[in-house]
Amino acid sequence: MARRCVVVITDGQPDDSVAARDIIARCRQSGIEVVGLGIGLSLSQLQAVFGAAEAQAINHIHDVAPALFDLLAQRLTVAA
Repeated sequence: MARRCVVVITDGQPDDSVAARDIIARCRQSGIEVVGLGIGLSLSQLQAVFGAAEAQAINHIHDVAPALFDLLAQRLTVAA
């Protein structure tokens, strides 16, 4: 079965957190996995939007690749 995943990479908070959480919930209800990777944001800020297990925070742009790999590897390991 094919899996669908949206990876949001951001360096800021959404203008409308309620709307952002709503669209993330709609995606998940439709079977689309949504994960968030924040650059220069606190983990708690990201978790408030994406959820505790679906968020990761980094401080520098060069950390994107390893953090993205970690997020996706967690999902693939759970599915296996």
